[in-house]
Amino acid sequence: MLLICGVLLVTACKSKSKEEPQSDYRMEGDTVHITDRFLSEKIKVTDARLEPYSKEVITSGVVRPIPTRYACIASPFAGRIIKSYIQIGQLVNRGTPLFEISSPDFTTAQKEYFQALSSRELAKKDLQRKEDLTKNGVSSQKELEEAQNVLLIADKEFENASAALDVYQVEHPGDMTLGQPLVVRSPISGEIIENNIVTGQYLKDDTDPVAIVADLSEVWITAQVKEKDIRFINAGSSLDIEVSALPGTVI
Repeated sequence: MLLICGVLLVTACKSKSKEEPQSDYRMEGDTVHITDRFLSEKIKVTDARLEPYSKEVITSGVVRPIPTRYACIASPFAGRIIKSYIQIGQLVNRGTPLFEISSPDFTTAQKEYFQALSSRELAKKDLQRKEDLTKNGVSSQKELEEAQNVLLIADKEFENASAALDVYQVEHPGDMTLGQPLVVRSPISGEIIENNIVTGQYLKDDTDPVAIVADLSEVWITAQVKEKDIRFINAGSSLDIEVSALPGTVI
C-alpha cells in the first residue's frame, strides 16, 4: 500500500512539472539571468554594412515671397486717392488697375505730353511746306535743313514725354484727356497680400507703399539654423516642412 502511494505521488509531481511553462529568466539574488532562447527571439543577427546617415536638425523658419516676384505699390506722384479697385487676397495680372489718384504732378506730365505732341505735328507740317517750297525754288536748302532739325528735336521731346507716361503704365496716351486721374496698375501678376488703400487719403511723394503684390506660386523658406549645425546642411539635403496652420502635416 505504501509503494503504490509513492508511485502515484511521483507521477503526479512529474505531470505537474510538465504543465508549468519554462521561465525566460531566473533570479540569483540581485542578478537576473536571461535564457538563450529568449535572447534569440529578440535579437536580430546580420552582417555589418554601410548605410546612409544624415544628422537631423530641427529648427524654425519663416515663409517669404521671392524678392523677384514681390512688388510694393506706392504712388509715383503726390495726390489724393479717389478710387480703389482691389481687396486683400485678390488675384491680379500685370497691368491690372489697383487705384486711381488725382495729382497736379501727373497733370503737368500730361501737359508736357500734349505740348510735345503739338510741337511735333507743327514741325512735320513746317518740314512738308519747306520741302514743297524748296522743290519749287522758293525756299533755300538752309531753311529746309533747319526745318529737319526742328522736327528731329520735336520727335525727341515727344519720345521723352511718351516715355514718362509709359513709366506710369498709361495706356493709350493719345486717348487721354488733360486732368484725368492716374490709374496705378500692378507691375506683376500675383496676389494682393497687403492693402492699405483708403479712398480720399492724400499721399505724399515719400509715403510708404499702400499695397503689396506677391506671386506665391513659389516661395522661399528662411530657416534659423544655429552656427554649430550649419555643417550638417548641404545643397540637396532633404527637408520635412511643417507649418503652424497645418499641424502634423508634412509638406
